[in-house]
Amino acid sequence: MASQLLESVLTEDGFAKVQSVFETGFNLHFKDQLIYVSGHQPGYLSAIGLQLKDADLMGKLTESVVVDTLIRKRGNTWTVYTREGGLIFELADINYECFRLEKRTVSQRSLAKLSASIQSSFDITQSGFGQLQSLKDIWQAWQQVDSEADFQGLVYRLVGHGPGLTPSGDDFLQGVLLMEASFGLKTSFRQRILAAVTERETSHVSQAYYSALLEGYVNEPWYRLLQSFDKVSSTELRNIIQSLLRYGHTSGSDMVLGSLAYLEYLSFFGGNE
Repeated sequence: MASQLLESVLTEDGFAKVQSVFETGFNLHFKDQLIYVSGHQPGYLSAIGLQLKDADLMGKLTESVVVDTLIRKRGNTWTVYTREGGLIFELADINYECFRLEKRTVSQRSLAKLSASIQSSFDITQSGFGQLQSLKDIWQAWQQVDSEADFQGLVYRLVGHGPGLTPSGDDFLQGVLLMEASFGLKTSFRQRILAAVTERETSHVSQAYYSALLEGYVNEPWYRLLQSFDKVSSTELRNIIQSLLRYGHTSGSDMVLGSLAYLEYLSFFGGNE
């Protein structure tokens, strides 16, 4: 199973290189596209994800690959060049799932419900913004902004800010971006973020997620939330938010904080069509 974002690139042949490795998967750089390869996790497909249902195969891959491992794709055949020799497997009939944001018209009441549910579930000490002083300072400045123009400087400061393969500042901005894209409101964070990402450096992984979001693709749990938050009970909504908060080390919390920041921005500055 794979994100529909990857459908065109996965029809091509060529060499790929492992970019980073985790306990449960690895990032693969192929044809200028980063692909997150992992085992099958229902409900958690990444916007740049390829999930393998064969647990034995996934186990062999995670044991074999290291950073810079070369992998060759020819048709449905993948050859992994390891120190022990070649590991060959077939991937055919990939099921592509589309988790592309659909702009929706929602009521202020629904947005207020979402904001309240996030606030009641969120603990900033679990995010990078509660752990790194420079991020605390940016968050405090964000909350005190009283002019639209002031946001641009903060956006620039957030790109690439923080440790890790997906810095907290990037996760925060992606939370802002997915909210704006989902509701189709007359705000301009897309332009601000695109300008900042073009001019400032960040990690390859963050760049891949920015690219996916700018094309409208999100991770499956966020897609499910944005399609259902105004239809489920407050208890169900908080449970969904809790699952998002547990994603990664601080990535989930940082994205949730970004989504909350956007909702609070709307309540202060407006922006409905």
